[in-house]
Amino acid sequence: MRKDTVCAKSDFFSAACKKEWLGEEKEKTIPVPEVLPDIFTLYAHWAYSGEVDLTILDDDRQAEEAAGLGDGYKSMSSKRRYLKQNRLVKLHIAADFLGDVPLKKQTIDLLTGTIGSVGLILNASHLNSIWEHTSHESGLRLLYLDYFIFKPVERLNLAKNKDELDPDLFFDPAMRQLSPLVGKTTARDRLRRSESYYDTPDP
Repeated sequence: MRKDTVCAKSDFFSAACKKEWLGEEKEKTIPVPEVLPDIFTLYAHWAYSGEVDLTILDDDRQAEEAAGLGDGYKSMSSKRRYLKQNRLVKLHIAADFLGDVPLKKQTIDLLTGTIGSVGLILNASHLNSIWEHTSHESGLRLLYLDYFIFKPVERLNLAKNKDELDPDLFFDPAMRQLSPLVGKTTARDRLRRSESYYDTPDP
């Protein structure tokens, strides 16, 4: 990738390039082990085009991953929806690590756009990844917390697998409702005005 392209998008690369490009060499390798190859492919496309396009990933690979999800999903289409949302979550986490605020906003907007139709698809590994890699004030985490509050049955379903989940997943929704920052708005209202509510940068 071109230095000027990634540095314009990413605080991480901007800082790394200041250190790595001190010599006269025209090419340098900056390792990013925290970002999976498929997710970095999506990020590279975003960096050059300004668009999030999940269709650039290999269809056969997606079908193979969907088939490997097992029987927890009623249909192949629900498996594909989960994979789409899971990649958006991973892309958001990568954007957070790379310091790309516009991409964080874009992934939040795409995730909230699914709430009115198919909803957020949840499983233990998906949620544990969010809780492991985000802060308490992360827009991504707050989005999922409000979804739990709005759809309590989802939280009850997850409770069946409580031993596999981060304990904070059951504690945080209650604390979210008690937060003075939330005020008198309901989770439904917050989800309806999602873009303006969740896409602010983490403090």
